[in-house]
Amino acid sequence: MLGNRPSKVPTGKPPGRPRHKPDDENRKRVLQAAALGITQEGIARLMKISITTLEKHYRSELDRAGDVLVEEIAGAMYVKALNGDIGAQKYILGCRAGWSEKQTIEHTGRIERIERIFIDGPIRAAGALEGEYEVIGAETTDTNASGL
Repeated sequence: MLGNRPSKVPTGKPPGRPRHKPDDENRKRVLQAAALGITQEGIARLMKISITTLEKHYRSELDRAGDVLVEEIAGAMYVKALNGDIGAQKYILGCRAGWSEKQTIEHTGRIERIERIFIDGPIRAAGALEGEYEVIGAETTDTNASGL
């Protein structure tokens, strides 16, 4: 030995950690974890690799994970709709075909006067249309009366 340094005995192996070799199982695991919203730091910890290694070997999986999640969920919704699930059918038609259950009511006549009922708080006619506000069905002026 020279000084305090141990002698290096050749072992035939490269120094450091063995190289990471991605396989189909690991690619699927990274894709699923990223689709579920796990951070890259979290995925790297789960895989026991560095973030740099994760990004080097699994860039494609990290980039398309969100689209894969949407595809799978939309596909499941589509299957439910085809199998007769009314809620799924309404949702898909509302999103994709512009269907709506909302009703629009248009008034075509002339508004002669506006009448309002104030149940809670003092009766005020600030900003009234031509000063015409009227309390309908109120027998008392007690503002604290609870008629509900």
